[in-house]
Amino acid sequence: MSDGQLSDGEPFSCKLAMSYGRELSQRALPKVGPQWLLPLVAVLGLGTIYVLTGPGNRSEADDAFWFADDIEHEGLRELLGEAHTAHLLFLPLARGLFNMLRLAGIDVRAYDAVRLTNCFVAATAVVLFSTLLRTRFRLSPFAAMTGAAGLAVSYGFWRYANEAEAYAVAILVIVVLCLVAFTGLPSTRSVIVASGLATLGTFIHILSVIPAVIVVPFILLLQRRIRDMAVYVLGFTLFVGVIGYGAYRYAALPQQSFAGYLLGPSPEASYSPRVIPESVVSLGQGIGTSNFLFAYPGIARRI
Repeated sequence: MSDGQLSDGEPFSCKLAMSYGRELSQRALPKVGPQWLLPLVAVLGLGTIYVLTGPGNRSEADDAFWFADDIEHEGLRELLGEAHTAHLLFLPLARGLFNMLRLAGIDVRAYDAVRLTNCFVAATAVVLFSTLLRTRFRLSPFAAMTGAAGLAVSYGFWRYANEAEAYAVAILVIVVLCLVAFTGLPSTRSVIVASGLATLGTFIHILSVIPAVIVVPFILLLQRRIRDMAVYVLGFTLFVGVIGYGAYRYAALPQQSFAGYLLGPSPEASYSPRVIPESVVSLGQGIGTSNFLFAYPGIARRI
């Protein structure tokens, strides 16, 4: 026997054992292929682009500096206070990231730690969004990449990818929720997983509640799975109630009701019919804002 080949003189049991051993080793060590390598390269590449192309003027996102200051200096009770109910779990998660970096001996400010992490979180959301379009909506690879690229370069997404804000993390959770939901939710277990993801997204940023209460119930309703829709609604309500009430009790706000705590501060703005055209303008700014013009020194000087 030479170079791993079996000779005719080898016992049959030896041949069988060695053949089984080779087969087992091949199963244990899967081949490296583009299935995970290409998405990983895409995440690293796009995340690096977000790092390198961050805006020079960061005064627009003043909340990010408030968040970073609280992450560094406030206790968990303050991070769960009524001022942060719209993003209840974002700051505690960011504090956990900040503490892990400090324990690893990395001397970094909370602002930089969160915004740089968000660059790669946002890149992951873009890659998974392309996967969602290709695998769940049956778009061609080119169409899926084009749709994902539209998200990646839209102003609002690009601007807050490199920022110490909650949006990138919330979008990633919602994309994962859609990936789970558009599998068709074949089992009750998958429905419960979806309700957990919906809860996580809602507590990362409150606006995530919109897809959370629309996407999954709509899919289950189309499939006439009333029982599973009830399971989803019950699970989502239970998760929100338990986590929210736990945070409320820990925050110790005797002057605030539980419902008022979850809903957050009341908005001061009044509503009128002009909200609709104003929303259209805001959407346009989110996709391609005039702030892009500041990238060109000649135009910036004139502005």
